[in-house]
Amino acid sequence: MMRFRDALLSRGQILAGWLILPIVAIKVVSAVVRATGDLRRSDIIVVYENGGFGHLATVPDALRRLYPDRAVTLLFGAHPGRHNWYVSRLWQMPRVHLLPFGLALGRRGRFPGLMVPLPLQVRSCAWLASALRRLWPAKTIVDSAHEFQRLLRRQVSGRDDFADELLDNWPSYYLRLMNRRPAAPVRLPLELAAKVRAELDRARVSSGQPKRGLCCLYLRAKGASIDTNSGVRSGSDISEYVRAIRFLVSAGYQCVLIGDRRLPDDLAEEFSGRLVDARELASDPWLVSLFAATEADLFIGESGGGSWLPGVNGVPTLIMNSFPYYQTRYRATVCFKWWIDAAGQPVEPRRAFSELARSYLWDGCTVRASSGLEIEAAVRDFVAGHRRDSPYGARIEEIAGPGADSWFADAEARISPAWLRLAAPEAASDGEASRARAL
Repeated sequence: MMRFRDALLSRGQILAGWLILPIVAIKVVSAVVRATGDLRRSDIIVVYENGGFGHLATVPDALRRLYPDRAVTLLFGAHPGRHNWYVSRLWQMPRVHLLPFGLALGRRGRFPGLMVPLPLQVRSCAWLASALRRLWPAKTIVDSAHEFQRLLRRQVSGRDDFADELLDNWPSYYLRLMNRRPAAPVRLPLELAAKVRAELDRARVSSGQPKRGLCCLYLRAKGASIDTNSGVRSGSDISEYVRAIRFLVSAGYQCVLIGDRRLPDDLAEEFSGRLVDARELASDPWLVSLFAATEADLFIGESGGGSWLPGVNGVPTLIMNSFPYYQTRYRATVCFKWWIDAAGQPVEPRRAFSELARSYLWDGCTVRASSGLEIEAAVRDFVAGHRRDSPYGARIEEIAGPGADSWFADAEARISPAWLRLAAPEAASDGEASRARAL
């Protein structure tokens, strides 16, 4: 019955996508018209037909590092409810314009909207790129997400023979680019940032608690019931974070909850203005979320698209429940989900970072998110040990050896000593945690 209901819902969404096509077509054409000035002045135009929020956070940053002295415009196929329209305000170059391939449902686009079927969206962007090429034949036109990813890998590595390489591995080249070509932090316009800052300050004053700093808390539920690859990447329930939140608040941090977990009423009452849900403030929740991710003093979150921007701005970052094991974020300290074997024991880290590194399922093994005690231990360790000017934790090579299959080397990321003490106590007892703190 559930499969029938899901299939019916999916067919209904596809039908609705076709029905809204005339309205969406007008909106997309209007967005392109508004972008005409930037398109005319650009040397390079990138048409990026599809991608989650992580793509919207990383592609503009990659373009400004690849072409620091060129005029670039990015046309990005976006969905209301999935993409944050304020992201376009972060960048002076490249110029970012979102093509609205959908209609928002719910107040201020808080809920997922109706979307044009993906094949038609991809084809529409191909037609658009072809038209731009005819209009400006002298410009460089990158006509798809796939071509942008090939361009990035070619520019960073000097190679173009990627036929057998996983497409999902292109972020490793982006992370390498971040190391090679540093760039300034990105900011919201002053008037927008001041609006959010004032609102957070008003909430904090009402709590009567001194403020040491701002902590962005990004919790991810997306995918929990969708499919294997997405579902096992969802994070811990917010109830598992309560112990860590109490510690952060006692340490003087005001926490802003972003992502797709909701703040229960009892927690909102307990923490008052010291823990606020971006969706409950008077400002647009999309604006508050983007401010928190780029302006926080600490970022503690899970490995969805919302965890890329803190690395762009050099915000000290602790990633919880990272999965699969090859993924990380720029200069982040990482705690992983747990591979549990048939005997109920955690899989040895060296194996997890090699043969299981890119696996979502493995015969005889299950995947478990972090418990409240594990999260609290990692947060306490990170708050005590992190530094803003360098990554904190253990190098992956010291744990997994030279054969580790991961983005860690390119990202200059580290493994949480608190996680390591649980995953490999023999390493921690040999002084691994103390060596990690000295890095």
